[in-house]
Amino acid sequence: AVDINILLEKKSYVGAIEFTLKEGSAITKAEALIDGRIAGNYRAESGKQAKGEILIPIGVSGDAVTLRLYADMADVRLDLPIIFGAYQDGNPLIYPTPASVEWCDGTVIPGNILDYSCPNLSAAADYLRLRLSERSILFDSEKGAPITLEIDGDRDFGAERFILTVSDKEINIRGGSRIALMYAITALLQLEKDGAFRKCRIDDHPEQELRGFHMGLPRIEKLEFAKSLLRYVLIPMRYNMLFIEFNAQMRFDRHPEINEGWIDACEKHKKGLQPKIAHEEMGAEGTVLEKADVRRLIDWADELGLEVIPEIQSLSHVQYITNVHPEIAEREETAYVTADTRSEDARPADFYPHSYCPSLQASYDIIYDIIDEVVEVVRPRRYVHMGHDEVYQIGLCPRCKGKDHAELYAKHVNAMYSYLKKKGLGMVIWSDMLQPTERYKTFPAVNMIPKDILLLDFIWYFHFDMDLEDNLLPYGFKVGMGNLYSSHYPRFSSRIAKQGICGGQVSTWTAATEKWFANLGKFFDVTYTAEMLWRTSQYDQRLRRVYAHIISKLIQPRMRDEVRGVKPKACNTSVKIPLPNGCNNALPEEIRSLLPNALIPESGAKTKIKAKAKRLILGHATVHNRPIVEWEPFSEIGHYTVEYSDRSEEIIPICYGTGILRYDLPYAEPFHGQYYRHHGYMATWYSDPLHTLKSVNGEDVTVYGFVWENPYPEKEISSL
Repeated sequence: AVDINILLEKKSYVGAIEFTLKEGSAITKAEALIDGRIAGNYRAESGKQAKGEILIPIGVSGDAVTLRLYADMADVRLDLPIIFGAYQDGNPLIYPTPASVEWCDGTVIPGNILDYSCPNLSAAADYLRLRLSERSILFDSEKGAPITLEIDGDRDFGAERFILTVSDKEINIRGGSRIALMYAITALLQLEKDGAFRKCRIDDHPEQELRGFHMGLPRIEKLEFAKSLLRYVLIPMRYNMLFIEFNAQMRFDRHPEINEGWIDACEKHKKGLQPKIAHEEMGAEGTVLEKADVRRLIDWADELGLEVIPEIQSLSHVQYITNVHPEIAEREETAYVTADTRSEDARPADFYPHSYCPSLQASYDIIYDIIDEVVEVVRPRRYVHMGHDEVYQIGLCPRCKGKDHAELYAKHVNAMYSYLKKKGLGMVIWSDMLQPTERYKTFPAVNMIPKDILLLDFIWYFHFDMDLEDNLLPYGFKVGMGNLYSSHYPRFSSRIAKQGICGGQVSTWTAATEKWFANLGKFFDVTYTAEMLWRTSQYDQRLRRVYAHIISKLIQPRMRDEVRGVKPKACNTSVKIPLPNGCNNALPEEIRSLLPNALIPESGAKTKIKAKAKRLILGHATVHNRPIVEWEPFSEIGHYTVEYSDRSEEIIPICYGTGILRYDLPYAEPFHGQYYRHHGYMATWYSDPLHTLKSVNGEDVTVYGFVWENPYPEKEISSL
């Protein structure tokens, strides 16, 4: 072997090392060592040699990096290896990465926040007061620097740009709009330590126009969670658009039968009497919200400056309509099937027709009524998303049979476009039906619809090897990366730079709850993707483990506390308690050598605690994996029982994929392959990486720290 030794100026977190073998060079194996210990490796296929560009993921801290190359009697020529990592420079972390920061020595404490009559400034001042009070930050009107806010209306300044200046004289927050002020406030919070703010000047702006988050309406009991999501996740991560899916989960005054049919279908599905209706979870988990409750959510978003874009499922995914109006369904039968005559054992696609007829005026009458009511409640600024994806049923009924599918599709798209245009609104649609790669016959419609429709392209995860946007951009459309999951999207940097690409949006496709957003890795995804969309020019996928390390240590623990309403400063002491009963004979050797106290606990083993606690952090991992099935609940593999001194108990379920994973799966390492497209990250919210270690062979070993908030912190815990 040949060693290339690189000494680092400071102890650094090393995420990866990359090197390129020049033409004619080859190796059989490469190892990356940190401070003399193997931390990553790369091996050529059996009987072959590795050539070209090679990236070795690492993910540990150290002072020196060694690249060890093994060659089988071959010349090895390469450029200087590139190390991807980060080190602590003594300054606060601003995330997402700002465009410009000028640091100054010293800190200041806050003085008074001025009162403002301007709605934008008043909303920002209220948000700042809220965030500072939550952190118990005290104001000093005499010694503190006064906090001033201002809107810069100059067109050249930019609507989402902000300048934050922290000096002895003042803390000045200047932004081009309400949401820019909110961004600046969250940046200010990242400068805080012990009630004081680091002096600096931050001049920042986004690099992508579309930075969206897509969700369904929550059920009424989860509205407060949605409010926390906006305040503590979307605004700090610099998102600007909130896509909310509407089907039947908002009360319709003109069509109460749609709501009644929705509730009936969801209840019967839960009882096992009917198939599941499409998007049941996203539809307020099968319930219906009153318009006033929906308006509350919209008002919260408006207060923060977020642009709300309602998504109204039309033409396709309209089971919420055809369930009670089968007379408009797109189907082959001349005599439609009524709700009373359909077969109970029919497939869901037959039980709930997927599409309605684009040649029937009754279809338009209903969808126009729905548009009117949604627009009246949401009052969108610019866009309404009209769906139009996965039109599985088209050209089937007697009215449509024999007609060109592209013309039928374009007819409906153009009708929706014209109806919205009369209201002064633009339109967004999914773009899969315009793609020539798919089985649909509608793709020629790309020539038949207005070019100012914003397209969201989401089928990239079915075609990892293709840049599908190239089928749309030449026609003049603006294209956003739909269902942008940072865990999977290939060639992001080259594709986002194309003329006409305007950003992307993260989708959820599940119930709007902390549990399901956590289970499917959405919190981590939205945090990671924030860097991709806000500071695109500096994002590098080869830094994936560095970003994950920063998020897990510096961003997500506080974000989780804020979403849950926990004041972390109250948790200022900790005690380590080992589990006493068990064995380690069945553990892999790398675990026994790295963690000599690790064991497999006996079922029913008790650990005495005899103390009050605000939270428990349970360090654990599994030896084996448990299969994860798309859209199915995660497997419960056991549970902890917390016993209080008053003999009451709390059960903590252990579910594989939410708070625990196999020991050799690195934290936030994405599950590859389009099968996992909608949940690319596991165990990234309920758990933090408690221990990240390397075996003697450089393999990853992770112990996950499951964070459980004690609902009764005033009661003594007797045992676990």
